[in-house]
Amino acid sequence: MSNNILCIILTTMISVSAADICLPSIVPPAGLPVDSVPQFICFGFDDNGFANGLAWVDSLFLTKENPDGTPVRATFYMVSDPEKGDTALWNTVSTLQSRGYEIGNHTRHHTGNLSPTDLSSPKYWNGEICGCDTDMLKQYGT
Repeated sequence: MSNNILCIILTTMISVSAADICLPSIVPPAGLPVDSVPQFICFGFDDNGFANGLAWVDSLFLTKENPDGTPVRATFYMVSDPEKGDTALWNTVSTLQSRGYEIGNHTRHHTGNLSPTDLSSPKYWNGEICGCDTDMLKQYGT
């Protein structure tokens, strides 16, 4: 028996004003020196249906480094849709993964016209999420 966990990430577009920007604290936690406190920026890309778009992001980040010398990387949330059969896309995803990018499960089909019944159906979402996992494992093995 397996446990299925459904994670839904909701993002909201908001406007940001100068008052919303938080500058680094002059008194970091645990008495850390200000210049020793790391800053984190996460880059995530959603849907990713085209190999050339993924390759563009890779070319943009390829020469970028963090202050400690580690490469700048991103997370790509992939729609697996096995009916598309896009070999170039999955070859690019495999290359990105080998270079240290994180590959995430978006869903299987990215359907936009769901009925209220589908939206509230654990069986539907289980199929979308587990199906995407299965498709990605078939495509690039991890």
